[in-house]
Amino acid sequence: MNYSRFAACLVLVVAVLLACTVSEEEVEQVELEIADSPIEVRVTARQMYDDYESNRIAADQKYDGKVLALSGTVSDFGGGDGQAYWVDLVTGDFTLENVRCHFSQSHLNDIASLAKGDRVTLRGKGDEGEDRDPFTIDVVGCSILKGE
Repeated sequence: MNYSRFAACLVLVVAVLLACTVSEEEVEQVELEIADSPIEVRVTARQMYDDYESNRIAADQKYDGKVLALSGTVSDFGGGDGQAYWVDLVTGDFTLENVRCHFSQSHLNDIASLAKGDRVTLRGKGDEGEDRDPFTIDVVGCSILKGE
């Protein structure tokens, strides 16, 4: 086995993964930026995913930079260690692409109270940064909307 080729591939994979993460600082900054902003678009995770599948440019115009109320079913969790905590919402059967909502540390207890399969409505800002994972539709500065 050619270990130098393997090492080069491993370094490339790690670099790509690091480029796809959202930092805690970025999420906190967006959270402050949108704190007093009204919700501009209400959408389900499935509809947002379908819009991006249909026409990514039109979907960016509809969601990118907008304050969203995003409803869906929790499918996964992750984050920590310098990156923002995140919650993925179901977008359909057997899809590679996720709608991922990024939270600051201040919402850790709210995230910890969720379980896979829970229906939630989240508030955050659409953010399809070009340096992000192409299989993830990102929403940053998120919080859980209680009672919705």
